[in-house]
Amino acid sequence: MFPWVRTKLSAINLLFKTNKTTCKDSTMQIKLAEQNNGIKLNIISEEGSVWILDVSQTILVSELISMALYHFYNISDLNDPLAVAQSYKLVSVGRKSPLSPNTVLEECDLKSYDELLLVEKNKSTPVSPSTSKSTKSPSKRQIIEATRCIESKHTKSLIPPHQEFNDNDIDMRKVFISLIEVSSKILSAREDADTIYETILEKIQSKLYVTPDKNLMKKFTNMGFSEQQVIIALKLKRNNTTETLEWLLDSNNKYLDYASIVTYLNDSDNLHKLTTDKSSMLTFHDKIQLIVIDYKRRRLLDFKFDMEVVNHIKEMGFSEKEVKEA
Repeated sequence: MFPWVRTKLSAINLLFKTNKTTCKDSTMQIKLAEQNNGIKLNIISEEGSVWILDVSQTILVSELISMALYHFYNISDLNDPLAVAQSYKLVSVGRKSPLSPNTVLEECDLKSYDELLLVEKNKSTPVSPSTSKSTKSPSKRQIIEATRCIESKHTKSLIPPHQEFNDNDIDMRKVFISLIEVSSKILSAREDADTIYETILEKIQSKLYVTPDKNLMKKFTNMGFSEQQVIIALKLKRNNTTETLEWLLDSNNKYLDYASIVTYLNDSDNLHKLTTDKSSMLTFHDKIQLIVIDYKRRRLLDFKFDMEVVNHIKEMGFSEKEVKEA
């Protein structure tokens, strides 16, 4: 029992002496390095590799970075060894701050076996100088071309596109009607006023009022159009085949009350009989007014409504009849 204990104690004593000698040697090496103006540093790469380096404190931090790059990554630039080092930095782990590359190690207040972390600097994107062309906002046309293929959502137009009319035509029509009214008052004092009226009405009816061609009526009714539609179209377009077909195919005309229009046109054709009847007590001016009113109604029948505008105003609560009259 005692010999075994004696052996264990001898082994423990020997191990303690060995460790004590190692610690003394390390302490002596640090003191010797400090006396020789050198220092031992632990340089750690980003991958975790450690390089224990005994280096002079008179070298620059940038030179130490170049040495570490060559050791860890075999990176070196023979022409300019400090150029590569500008992309890296050494960070003191103890102080948690980077070392200035233009200072010597002696000024960094480092101690032996301090740990320095070698890391790459953040690459900042160079800011190009702004020019008037690069900062200019895109035009409306460029935006439309760039977004042509994008499906539009929730972009319902609140206001329908405005339909432009020729103001000159409207003004000339007003002047024309005013001249007719003034002329009728002047001519009404003449003895041959009735003869003048018959001449005027005959010329107007020869140009505006026509009897629908039976062959054309049959042709269009065979296409599927109703007889009332065909009568209206032929009367308004004066038996012109092309214009009549365009009027019949116009989607806006399907909203018209064909029966009432046919009745009106028949009365309009009999305007000559009504106004020239001997029992009629109408003055020359009143007869001319009837012609003007009849002309306005025919113009209205030939007027093309913008149904988008009509439907938009109907959504506000107005009836279709009120909208079209307006």
